[in-house]
Order: sequence, then structure tokens, then C-alpha cells
Amino acid sequence: MKGIKILLLTSLIVFLSACGVNNDTPMEAAKTFMKSLVEGDLELNTEVNHSDVLSYPPFHMIDIANDRNFVGKSLGDFTFAESDDPKVILVTWEEEGETKEWKLKFNQEKEGYFFVDKD
Repeated sequence: MKGIKILLLTSLIVFLSACGVNNDTPMEAAKTFMKSLVEGDLELNTEVNHSDVLSYPPFHMIDIANDRNFVGKSLGDFTFAESDDPKVILVTWEEEGETKEWKLKFNQEKEGYFFVDKD
């Protein structure tokens, strides 16, 4: 019985620590957004993606990640930098010998920062 209680408590702790999106700053939100792409995690992308439903819906972003072979990469394969606009994070990576870049825009809501646009 004691073993079952410990197992349930451990499971609860793991579950609670996995919940939520790390998006207190635009940089954290950008890393969470890109994490959702490299992991092909539609649920995580849905949590951090508040873009216009016709522009960059989560399922479309996961499709883009698959097309660009992001899925299976690590966050270390990407460089994150702040831009002149504090709500825009520059994400760069190497693709076929070229440096590629996305400008990811995040808007602040009361729960944190959320992806709204890319360039």
C-alpha cells in the first residue's frame, strides 16, 4: 500500500511539472514554440500559438516543421536572439549549407507571451 501511494505521488508530481507553458518572456515563448516544432508536439504548439487561425494554425506549423525537417532536431540546432522590437525573436538555423532565419512575433497576454506571427 505504501508503494502505491509513493507511485501515485510521484506520478502526480511528474504530471504537474510537465503542465504549463514556459512563456513569461518572448525569448522563453520562442524556445517553447520551437520546442513544439522539433518535437512535432501539436498540443504544446496549440498552447503557445495564438496566431490568426487562417495564418499560422498549429497543425500548419507542425506541417512546416515536418517539411523543413525540424522534427527530430534539438533546440541546440537553433540560435535565438532578441531584435530591436522586444516582442520579436530572431531564430536562425543551418539548412543545406545556408543560414535561415525566422522572425517570430509574440504578444503579451495576462498569462504570458504567445506566438502571433512569423516573417
